[in-house]
Amino acid sequence: MDNIKENLDESIRENTALEEKNVTLELNVSKLTKKLHGLTKHLEEITSENRSLRKKVDVLEVGTKAPAVPERIALSSIQALPDPVVLANLVLGELSWQIQGMMYQRVLPDFYDSMKSYKIKHIDQDIEDLLENEQQKIKARRICELKAKLKCKTTHVRAMKSIQTNRNLTAHPEISEDMVDYAATKIAVYILPRIMMDEQLRQIAPSEDFDPMAALLGMNVTLKREVYQERARINEVVVSQHTEDIEALKKQIDEKNKVIDELRKSVEGLEEQNQELNVELKSRNEEIKALKARIGRLESDKKDLEDELKSVTVKVTRMEKDIRELNEAKIAQEEKNMELQENFHKVTGRFESRNQVIKKEIKEIRESQHKEVPPPLAVFQRAGGRQMLNAPLPRHLQIADRELHASLSLGELCRVLQNKLYKVIFPNSFQPNRNYKIKNILRDLDKLPQPKEEKERSKKKWNEVQEKLSWDECYEYAMKSLQESRNVDAHPTPLTEEVLVRAAELMDSKGNLKGYLSLKRVHELISMWKHVQTME
Repeated sequence: MDNIKENLDESIRENTALEEKNVTLELNVSKLTKKLHGLTKHLEEITSENRSLRKKVDVLEVGTKAPAVPERIALSSIQALPDPVVLANLVLGELSWQIQGMMYQRVLPDFYDSMKSYKIKHIDQDIEDLLENEQQKIKARRICELKAKLKCKTTHVRAMKSIQTNRNLTAHPEISEDMVDYAATKIAVYILPRIMMDEQLRQIAPSEDFDPMAALLGMNVTLKREVYQERARINEVVVSQHTEDIEALKKQIDEKNKVIDELRKSVEGLEEQNQELNVELKSRNEEIKALKARIGRLESDKKDLEDELKSVTVKVTRMEKDIRELNEAKIAQEEKNMELQENFHKVTGRFESRNQVIKKEIKEIRESQHKEVPPPLAVFQRAGGRQMLNAPLPRHLQIADRELHASLSLGELCRVLQNKLYKVIFPNSFQPNRNYKIKNILRDLDKLPQPKEEKERSKKKWNEVQEKLSWDECYEYAMKSLQESRNVDAHPTPLTEEVLVRAAELMDSKGNLKGYLSLKRVHELISMWKHVQTME
């Protein structure tokens, strides 16, 4: 029990220490996770900034690669002003283009490119193709909410598609060499709207009446070679400025790339450390689980031992009670034995004195009378079926010793009563040629080899007999005392109730019935003898 308690306490201490270590590891993991999250966020910001810088570099590179404005060619075949229907189609097409582009930018800002054209169908496709994180996909699917706010239905999508189709048809006229040259000239002019202002054009124009819009729209105006040379010079200046900007941006990109590499290395180191801590945390959790299982087993063993201890305590208490009762019974028995011993000594002394008197009377009778020839031996039948050879006492002895005859009759009563009780309790084991006592009955109730049912029946019968006869141990002591008083080998003729009653009265008149052996108890034994006679 003490060992189990020590093991249980030790396991609890180990479990507490492991739980403290587990809490420390969890705090370390939490700190590393937060740090990793911050580094990841910082890395994403730098990556996004790097991406925007790359876009700027790409735009600048496109600007530097734009060719100088070629010599203007007169295009007499192109109208000065566009058709109103054509202009309306272009404007509505631009409207549809901008709506879908802004919706794409709102949903996927990291992947939006202002140089590209987008449609509604591209948004749904790119949500599944470009986004890997489920949380980002959920956020991107808010396009449905945006559609609901704009009240954009399928009919609107179809309308925008139809408008863009008409715009595409309108924006794709028949192609010729002159029209391509004209379009290239107009694109070059519109790429640099902030570089060549109206004032510069008027300075290089041949007259004050020069209209730059007419030149831009191809109104049969032919620009001089000097104008284009100036434009080429301006382009070179712009290209030089863009080149410097590109170099500066590239340096920034290189620096950002170095920072990104350092951050990635830090993230990898933190991930390895986090993985090691997770492995250690897992092993600690397994140890805690094993210790908890061990604690559960020890607690179960402790509970079993406590239950067993309670059971043993109850048994010890019961045994102490039984011992006290046995000691009390032993003391009472010793007192009874002492009383019986005193009675026995008294009876023995009385019988000895009586024997002396009888011997003296016999001697006197012999001296005064002639000797009588004893009758032949006769066979007498004893109660209980036992036959024995015995000579009846001489008549003068029978008359002289009625007190002795009474004692013999009561002794025979006790013998017959105990034999009949044994026969009632053990009918299958009874032997007529044996003498039985109460102690034989009590012994055979436990030790006599017989079937279980027969043994139960015998115990039940003994309980019934005790209840009917109101049996008490005093009766056993009384019968034992009567039988011990039987000091001669003589047995009276078969007993009758009348003989027994006279014998009891005679013994009582002589003062021989005292203590356990009272007249009342002898009469009760006679009643038991009669009752047992009816049980056979």
